[in-house]
Order: sequence, then structure tokens, then C-alpha cells
Amino acid sequence: MYEDAKNTASSLSLSLGTANGDISVMSSMINANFDSGHYLHIALVDVENKLLYERKNESNLRQIPQWFVDNVRLSAPIAHANVSSEWNQFGMLSVQSDVAYAYRSLYIILINLLISFSIITVVALGILYAVLVVLLKPLRKAQTQAAAVLRNKFIIQDNIPYIKEFKDVVLGMNSMVHKAKAMFEKGNEELKKHKELEYIDPETKLKNRKYLILIMRLLRLSLVRQIHIWNFPKK
Repeated sequence: MYEDAKNTASSLSLSLGTANGDISVMSSMINANFDSGHYLHIALVDVENKLLYERKNESNLRQIPQWFVDNVRLSAPIAHANVSSEWNQFGMLSVQSDVAYAYRSLYIILINLLISFSIITVVALGILYAVLVVLLKPLRKAQTQAAAVLRNKFIIQDNIPYIKEFKDVVLGMNSMVHKAKAMFEKGNEELKKHKELEYIDPETKLKNRKYLILIMRLLRLSLVRQIHIWNFPKK
């Protein structure tokens, strides 16, 4: 802010020097600069420090939160420049920038940064979530495999991930499913053979006495149910 005030004071003092001491012309120049910029105070005094002309503005910080003003300390030093007319010093020009403009500019920058950071954070979290979903998909399939084994269903993952750790998990799970399937099929075969040995005569390969007794019991049970239906018909 001081550099801006200093540059304005230097350029405006040169312009005022061309007015040849005409206060009305000087006041017009000061007004033009004051209205086109962001200044708190511009004053012109003569060599005896007598005020010739000035413009003032009230610094308005009402739109800026107080916490921001308290945490960001800004000051607006006064810049001075000599006003000369035909090699004679005419007076002194003082320029002070409006600190409220700097506060507003910094606050807007802060808000824009926060908005940008929030958008970037949301987008980054979305991308991270999508990446995690893709990366953890083999693990979810492995969980499905384990649950299916409990229901005597054997699922093999064909899509092997490229990441070594996940690849090892998937291959290990596939191997376990293969072994579980083999054990299940072997158990079924043994159970089938056991039933065949229980009801089939090993020499004649015909149904044995135990099988005939089972059939007789089933027929008897069926006959009893049929008699019960005949004696107690549905109304």
C-alpha cells in the first residue's frame, strides 16, 4: 500500500507542478486521482504547512469479519512528495491509501482459496474413493467366495489383480476354494459308496436284505397313511 501511495504522490506532484499554482486546477487533479483510486486521504499544503486542499474518505470495514481484521494487521503509511513550480517549491503533497480496500481484497482472496481448496478436497476424496473401490474389489470377491463355501458353492475368481498383495490373496483364496471343492466332492463320493455298500450285496451286486426291509417299512408307512385317509376322509 505504501508503494502505491508513493507512486501516486510522485506522479500527482509532477502533475500539480504544471498547474502554476492554480488551486482550482490542482483540486481537479486531486479529485480525479482520489475518485479513480482507493485512498483514505490526499492533502496539499504550502511551504508554510498551510492546508490548500484535501480529500478524505471514511475507511469502511463493516463488510470484513472482525476476526479477519484482528488476525491480519495492515497499516497504510503516508507517502509525501514535494510539489514544485518552475524550480520553486510550491508545497507538499500527502497521500494515504485506504486500508479497507486491502482488507477486502485479501478477504476475497482467502474466500476464493477456501472454496478452491474445498472443491479440490471433494474431488480428491471422490477420486480416492473410486480408486479404493477398484482396488478393494478383489477383497470383496474373496469375502463372497468364503461365504459361498459355507453354502457348498465354489466360486473361482478369474480376474487376477496386478497388485502383488491383492494377487497373493486372490490366488490363495482360489487355491482354498479348489481344495474345499475337492474335499466336498470326495466326501460325496465316499458317502455314495457307503450307501451302496450298505444296501447292495458285494458279491451279487443286488439289493440286500437291509434294503428290502427299508422298502417294506416305507410301503407299510404309505399303506397306513392311505388307510387313515380312507377312514377319515376330508369333509
